[in-house]
Amino acid sequence: MSSLLRVLRALAQVLAFAVSVVNMPVHASPDLLIDAGSGKLTGATGVDVSGNLYDVSFQDGSCLGLAIAGCIPGTTFVFGTQAAALTASQALLNSVLIDVGPEQLFDAQPELTRGCEVTLACFIATPYGFNFGFLVAVIATNHAVNANDSLNPSFSAATTTDFTDHPDVTWAIWTPRSPVTPVSEPASLPLLASAGLALIATVRRQQARGGRRIQ
Repeated sequence: MSSLLRVLRALAQVLAFAVSVVNMPVHASPDLLIDAGSGKLTGATGVDVSGNLYDVSFQDGSCLGLAIAGCIPGTTFVFGTQAAALTASQALLNSVLIDVGPEQLFDAQPELTRGCEVTLACFIATPYGFNFGFLVAVIATNHAVNANDSLNPSFSAATTTDFTDHPDVTWAIWTPRSPVTPVSEPASLPLLASAGLALIATVRRQQARGGRRIQ
């Protein structure tokens, strides 16, 4: 009987694992926004940053002029710490500034990002706070040579600094969407069924061997 209990406990662990897999959040790739006329990457929707989804838009101008949250008095930055802005900027490099086709080389050709005209690198700023009156931001550098991509955690400027005059710098304007919600994974359902059938078969074998039925 003790061996049967051990088997049942093991199968219970398998079932628990299967349930956790079924309820595991599914992180879909963001949808890239591409201007039909110029072919420029203008932003993306559904960017996953630490389990939450955001839309992002690349725009020239000043933080104040673009009314970016945090630059306007009475508002707060979407990412209010350097660590959070670093995570968001890394998400840009990992999932937005990517090559998706022969004419959409948004990683290999930084000039294809809106606000950037320089072929060597595009610097994308995510603001997160102030330091001694100056706006501070994380710069995600999308370099034409992928190995040279980097993050600068302490870029500073005035809220009125206009990136329109800087052909290699643009703002990342973030908008929160919603938390990532668990999505059932259909491929995991057979695992649950198989585990259940294995449990039934094991119990029946133990009953046949021991000549006893579990009530």
